[in-house]
Amino acid sequence: MFKILVLFYFLVCIGYAVVGIRRKKENILIKSLLITFFPFLGFLLVVYLFKPIKSDNSQPRSTHDGNDEPITVIEGEISLYKTIDVESEINFVPIQEALLLNDNSIKRKLMIHSLKENSIGNPIVLEKALKCDDSETSHYAATAIMEMKRKLMNSIQELASVLEERPNDPEVLISYAEVIKTYINSGFLDEGTYKQYQSLQSSVLERILLSEQSQKQHYIDKIDCDLNLRAYDKAAYFCEKFLAEYPNDEMAYITAMKLQYKLSNSQKLQDILTTLKKQPVKLSAQGLSLIRFWL
Repeated sequence: MFKILVLFYFLVCIGYAVVGIRRKKENILIKSLLITFFPFLGFLLVVYLFKPIKSDNSQPRSTHDGNDEPITVIEGEISLYKTIDVESEINFVPIQEALLLNDNSIKRKLMIHSLKENSIGNPIVLEKALKCDDSETSHYAATAIMEMKRKLMNSIQELASVLEERPNDPEVLISYAEVIKTYINSGFLDEGTYKQYQSLQSSVLERILLSEQSQKQHYIDKIDCDLNLRAYDKAAYFCEKFLAEYPNDEMAYITAMKLQYKLSNSQKLQDILTTLKKQPVKLSAQGLSLIRFWL
């Protein structure tokens, strides 16, 4: 009997959500979650939290926040409740979860909205959408991927042109390295193109490290690049420079240990660990887990 009651309750919840979405009721997503995860009590919470705010003593006036959205002000106090419609509400739904929904119309709406707002910049999300069984959703994802790659390629070409005119400008070199890194990390490159741009990234990072504007992250990116390209001599050279310039930073030791791990040189890896123990280096949780792994 209890199982039948629970099943009936969840059917009611589903029906409530479907009717609310079709009628474009305000805050229907939040209301549906409340009644689903708080059986019976959820209906009382919905009534209490979303009851209309009335004032008999003063007339509400309208103002605007930084986003130009109307906010109700009553007796000098700002109401926390704003009018929310479906178009804006979908911004608060994690798109990775939304793509798992069975309703293809919702998937399409989310993808179209995200494309219009230019809010998709996560390659993982795009990859999942690309593999979606709904042809329209996968088409929108493919369009977004092509647009993202086009913009990145345009940025790379523009910065390459600027670099020809100002070959020793550290700011241009840093911007160039960042956009190349973004392009590489997009996840939509074939193996040949990936290696080609990693090689380019490595050479640009080397020029940055020889300037006076280099930062710790440039060492990390450069060494990772050289390890992926199996340029172990260059990686070793910049590991030494990294340790010399940042003797009290855990990442200098971690990258050096990564090199020795790649080279299967257990003795040198142990030597680096011994040196690390003697230095006043504060280790993060991630650093500790990596060192435990190598130990």
